[in-house]
Amino acid sequence: MATYAVLGSTGQVGGSIIEVLLHDSEKRIHACARSKQKLLSMRPTLSSSPNVAIFEGTLRDTDTLTDCITGTNAVFLAAAASDNIPGCTVAQEQARAVIEALKNLRKRDPQARLPQLVVLSSSSLEPHLVENIPPIGRWVLHTAASHVYADLRLAEQFLRSHDWVKMVFVKPGGLSHDKPRGHVFSTERQQTFLSFLDLAAGMVELADSADDRWDMKNVSVNPASPGTAVEWRIPYFALKGITWHFLPFLYPHLSPWLP
Repeated sequence: MATYAVLGSTGQVGGSIIEVLLHDSEKRIHACARSKQKLLSMRPTLSSSPNVAIFEGTLRDTDTLTDCITGTNAVFLAAAASDNIPGCTVAQEQARAVIEALKNLRKRDPQARLPQLVVLSSSSLEPHLVENIPPIGRWVLHTAASHVYADLRLAEQFLRSHDWVKMVFVKPGGLSHDKPRGHVFSTERQQTFLSFLDLAAGMVELADSADDRWDMKNVSVNPASPGTAVEWRIPYFALKGITWHFLPFLYPHLSPWLP
C-alpha cells in the first residue's frame, strides 16, 4: 500500500489532494496539520478512515514531521500563503522543515528510502510558461502576488540545493473551484483556469510516476478539456494584492477587515 504525506492539509490544495487520495482504497494518507481538531472539523470522515493517520504539530516540530514522512512514497508540500502577505515565508519554512525531517529520518535509519517531494509552486515563476498571457496580465499577476512569489522562489532555490532528494515542482496557472475535467502535463505552457481537484489529481499522478522523467522539472498541470469555471473573485484578490505590494505597511491594519 502506497503512503503519502500531505503538508498543508487544511488548505484548499492540501484538502483536494486528500480528497483525491481517499478515492483509492490502496493509498494511505499521513495528514500533517497544526490543529487536528480544525482538520477534522473540515473533513469529519477522516476520523473513521482506516487509511488516514493525522499528525498534529507545527513545521518546527521536527520529530512529528519526521514521523509523518517516515515510510511514505511521496510528500506533498502544499502549504503556501493564500494572500500577498508582506514578508511571508510559509513556503521557505515548509521547505526547510522537510529537509530537516529528511535528515532526521536518515539519522534514524541510514538505509531508509527517502520519499519524493511534490512541491506546489506557480507557473508565474517561469517566463516561458506564461508567454500566452498578455504583458499587462503578467504585470498584474507578478504585482498582486509579489510577496508570495518571492517566498516560493526562495523556497525552490533552497530545495534545489539539496539534490540528494528526488523532487518535482508543480507550477499551475490560476486555480478555480470547479468540478474535475481531467488533466494533462506540460513543461512548455500553463492554462488558466484549472480546478483544484484537477491540480490535486495531477500532483498525485506525478507522485506515482515510476521513473525519473519529472525529477527536478517544472511541470504545469493543465485542464484536459476547456470550460473550467472562471474564479470571479480574481479582480478583488488582484486589487488587494497590488495594495499590499505598493503599501505593505497597511497590511496589518486593513487585512483583518478584508475577507
